Amino acid sequence: DGTWSSTRSIGYPAALLAVQSLVGLNYLAWVQLSAGLICYFAGAYLLAVRFGNRWIALLFAVAVLFQGTISQYAPEVLTEAFFTAGLALFAAALGVLAWRPGRLVTAAAVIGIVMATLMKGVGIALVIPAVLLIRFLPRGKRLYVIGPIVGAAFATYGIMIAHNFNRTGVVASESLAGFALAAYVGGILDDASMPPSELSRRLVSAVAPVIAHRPANLADIRSVAALDRYVDVTVHDHGIIAWGKLYGTARTSLGSMEEINSVLMRLAISSIRANPL
Repeated sequence: DGTWSSTRSIGYPAALLAVQSLVGLNYLAWVQLSAGLICYFAGAYLLAVRFGNRWIALLFAVAVLFQGTISQYAPEVLTEAFFTAGLALFAAALGVLAWRPGRLVTAAAVIGIVMATLMKGVGIALVIPAVLLIRFLPRGKRLYVIGPIVGAAFATYGIMIAHNFNRTGVVASESLAGFALAAYVGGILDDASMPPSELSRRLVSAVAPVIAHRPANLADIRSVAALDRYVDVTVHDHGIIAWGKLYGTARTSLGSMEEINSVLMRLAISSIRANPL
């Protein structure tokens, strides 16, 4: 509708504005496709150089034809296209750094983690594998390699937090934590640890039919197959619970996304307190 939700981070809107200024949004799909392919082949090049084998390079080049992620996300106005591009470059660079540290590869890792974090605040979690890289690096090069990667990620995340705080007063890269957390704990929603209200009871009731359709032993995970089933079911339910049920119910009583997010955060924390295990 021509506006950007105040609950979202500034990362992807900034990318859209850049594309609009440079070539126009009519070319967004081609820009996102190009970003995905460039990052993929840059990562493939770094890995091929590491192995020093032309057949490995050919394998990486041909492998792009056997996946659809890059082309699938390219025409969509979503964060996924740029995020997966950054993630692919970062992952490849991290793999090479574990074997042969160097400036070019470190720079690639920095670009990858900045792109991923800028598009999705959750990208900051990539700092963890970056720090774990320490065990593979010689002592003299640990800070030299890891410092720029971690520093760039936190600087990016810090700018996003500062921007969101200036808009909403919330110290976070975006203000959707309540939506996400309430949907994650949708199977155990409980308002016992918060001041119960008509709204909180309606929210719990709205989600109940979705949870009732889940297998009774869904959380009894004793095998890889059981874990796969749990992930498939809960991922499928996440959007339904967050936007179809919780948001759909809350918006009839609350006026803004910030208010809805705040209520859902309190309900989610209450649910976790009531069911800590």
